[in-house]
Amino acid sequence: MIHSLGVKARPGERYQFHMHGHKGPNSYKWGFDTGKRFRFEERDEDGYVKGQYGYYDKSGKLHMFHYDADPHGGFNSKSSINTE
Repeated sequence: MIHSLGVKARPGERYQFHMHGHKGPNSYKWGFDTGKRFRFEERDEDGYVKGQYGYYDKSGKLHMFHYDADPHGGFNSKSSINTE
């Protein structure tokens, strides 16, 4: 699977990371990729969060969800299905 992180996980391999404080004391980035599902999330020092996650269903279709949240606008999500 290749996604916006630019990392390709082969089946059976796992990637995981976590960074804290890179854009201020309350910021973070974290994510994982198992080859069958993934998630990536980032928060800035002002409380704005954005991320994405996805998985392959039993028929091999990739389901992806993009989201963002902030202290004023709340949570918003968009989904898509990729047939590749």
